[in-house]
Amino acid sequence: MKERVAMKFFEDMESLKKKITMMITQLESELIKSITGYDLYTKIF
Repeated sequence: MKERVAMKFFEDMESLKKKITMMITQLESELIKSITGYDLYTKIF
């Protein structure tokens, strides 16, 4: 994920927020679980 937004310029914070939101919604549940590792988040999936 970092390589998709790092060292790139966005016109405003809203543009960055949209890009990150788009990337997160495309992630699969197992990957999200492995990234977070917290029960609070993994129980949702």
